[in-house]
Amino acid sequence: MHLSVCLPKVEPLHIEPPTHCPLPDPKNPKRKCNGTHFKEHQCNCRKPIRDTRHHQVTAHRYRCLKCQRTFRVYPAGVSRDQQSDTLKGLSVRLYILGLSYQGAADLLETLQYPLAKSTVYKNVQAAGYHAIQLREQWLKQQAGKVKVLGLDFTHVKCQGQSRIVAVATAVLTGQPLTFELLDSESAFHAERWIRGIAKMLGAEVLVTDDADGLKNVAEALGLDQQICRAHVNRNVEDLIAVLGTQALEHPPPVPWELQAEGITVDQFLEDLSTVENIICGVPFDGQPQLEQLATQYQYAPPTDPRAQGNHVVSVSAAGRGLV
Repeated sequence: MHLSVCLPKVEPLHIEPPTHCPLPDPKNPKRKCNGTHFKEHQCNCRKPIRDTRHHQVTAHRYRCLKCQRTFRVYPAGVSRDQQSDTLKGLSVRLYILGLSYQGAADLLETLQYPLAKSTVYKNVQAAGYHAIQLREQWLKQQAGKVKVLGLDFTHVKCQGQSRIVAVATAVLTGQPLTFELLDSESAFHAERWIRGIAKMLGAEVLVTDDADGLKNVAEALGLDQQICRAHVNRNVEDLIAVLGTQALEHPPPVPWELQAEGITVDQFLEDLSTVENIICGVPFDGQPQLEQLATQYQYAPPTDPRAQGNHVVSVSAAGRGLV
């Protein structure tokens, strides 16, 4: 596995002049001053930092000509915090690689970059919050670009407990969009999440598995719904494998309705193979072939759930469903 790690760099000589005043408005503390004209007030403000290379940097102090107050501007990779962005990024990546908060703190201590366990925790939480903000901004930029929205569920272990993760993707490009931890796979929990995403992206089609609840979600949101091709292929292959094996080992009696059409067990097995080739191969004339198969089996009686081995009838129902 190739692992690429990129960390923010501290550039002591690179200081960007301010464009907006970051201080609160004196008349309204809930708003920022947002002054745009400044005067350099002091250019030799020493700031000690915790970093992998630097122990001290020099900051500049500017005066806002609107509110007449001063504030510091730090070099790239440095903020008001005692630790640099490089050290923050390193602690977060150690946690992502599988170390605990205490384990990351111990390793940094060994490397002579001491950080407390609580500081590592705060760095990880801040990085996660920032990542969520960036993802939301990116999703807003995709508005109108994702017409076909895919949804699937998976289970992951979190602190020893199984959690349900809903994953949304752009079906036409295969690009992952976002994910969410849900309390359950119920339509109620999924609908609230999908509604916001579909509205934001302007989606028109929802691609899901074959769960009935998700079909109801699509109808409630006014979206066209399509079954995921992977689920269709898997379900058809499983059904064909079961029916074909049982028909070979215990050939069932052919209903008289199908005998009149000249259908035998051998013909049934051949039709099973044809259905599998159509579903997996997607030939250009697949639809007419399925329609023809459905016509051949349309007079088969419904399957009695108490009957055993009547698999010719079962595949006829499957064929009508595929068409």
